Amino acid sequence: MTTSQSSLSGRERRELKSRAKTLPVSVKIGRKGVTETALRELVRSLQQGQGLAKVSFPGDREQRAAMTLQVEEELGAICIASTGKTGAFYRALKE
Repeated sequence: MTTSQSSLSGRERRELKSRAKTLPVSVKIGRKGVTETALRELVRSLQQGQGLAKVSFPGDREQRAAMTLQVEEELGAICIASTGKTGAFYRALKE
């Protein structure tokens, strides 16, 4: 668990997961993996989606885990849910 994940309470995490379930996939990561363009689009999606965005990843389980970590590290986002090839990310909006 990263330090950013520990900053969310269980209740906050549960509410975010609930909100994320109804969101459509906003960014699809292609064969090239997590590119600068994909990260820019994800940042835009996080800003428009009140800090929440859903991402579809390609590849097997290990590749998806590595891409999830890369997104978390590069954007400072938290993966709040991961089901199959889809992950939901949260990043607090800057005031």
